Amino acid sequence: MVEIYSDFQQKSQNYRDGDEENFTKRDIEEAVNYFAEISYLQYRQIVAMDECKPKFKYIKELNDPDVKKHKNIAVKSYLAQYSKDDKVQSKDNEYATYQRNMKKLTKEEHIEVEKEDFYKYLAETNASSRKDLRHPK
Repeated sequence: MVEIYSDFQQKSQNYRDGDEENFTKRDIEEAVNYFAEISYLQYRQIVAMDECKPKFKYIKELNDPDVKKHKNIAVKSYLAQYSKDDKVQSKDNEYATYQRNMKKLTKEEHIEVEKEDFYKYLAETNASSRKDLRHPK
């Protein structure tokens, strides 16, 4: 994610500095690829966090003195947050796993599905925007 952001930040800075004046079709495609890859990373992060809930709960409830010495305020807060079944986390999980058969998709398939959905939504938005421009309320 850091690599994606750094690359995007550098290109964005070029536009702000005036080194680049226009967005090209390639720039748009690259931005959509970034979006799709970040979506995949977020999906994997939420799945991993969900899978770790029992482990976090187990560690939170451990009374072992060797473990307790490592439980500072930050660690306790983190364990409390990620060891419970939280409605917010469930909503995040729903948002990140809205595609059918997502668990069966490879990274590349996931990215392609995200890109297809993005372009589909963009086409719908463009049509709606054009209609609103022709017939304002």
